[in-house]
Amino acid sequence: MWDDRFLEVCRRHPDVIAVYESRHGRLGLLLRQTLVPLGAERVTWLTETRAAVRAFIADVRGAGFAGGTVVLQWLPAPDVARIVARWVRRWDGDPARRSVITASVERAVADQTYMNERAELQVTPVTPPTSSSARVPRALDETGLAALKAWYEMMAPCWLAIQPARRRRLVLQTHVWIAERVLADPTKDPGPALADLATDGPLASALTRLVPEAERVA
Repeated sequence: MWDDRFLEVCRRHPDVIAVYESRHGRLGLLLRQTLVPLGAERVTWLTETRAAVRAFIADVRGAGFAGGTVVLQWLPAPDVARIVARWVRRWDGDPARRSVITASVERAVADQTYMNERAELQVTPVTPPTSSSARVPRALDETGLAALKAWYEMMAPCWLAIQPARRRRLVLQTHVWIAERVLADPTKDPGPALADLATDGPLASALTRLVPEAERVA
């Protein structure tokens, strides 16, 4: 578990700009180096991060720390975002640099979420039947679909900038629902879509699943 004597260890290692602690006493080390090095820089990046981590761990163990450690620079962006959001920050040696790195993590996670949502919105093209009388109806023609796509691409930066991240996910999930209805067969009964808007309907359920139970009332 964390002890104030570890703060002096942190001060001796300027490459360690923040230290987080899990509820089980594991330390997460955020280094000064970038999370995503360029290909040509990766060897140098790996050498620098390894040296910084080895020096810090040796020092903190000498001060009495016996728990486990994890290096945020070596983790995928979603794991870094989870640690930053849920673990207790015990050391904040360079708030400005920490903010830059964590902001880049949030953007990476948001971009991946948006790409996943867009993948779910992809519509498999339907081959038109040979008989014009049996043509499949569509809510939008090609021009309308192109305009809709352009509008979503224009608005995407606004939605991806929404804070906090959980509110952003709620907005994106709502747009998934909207797009699915816009692309639906217009000859079908609109009743099911209206039912989705009920307080206990599918849309509400989908949004509720994105919020931890302890935070749903808020």
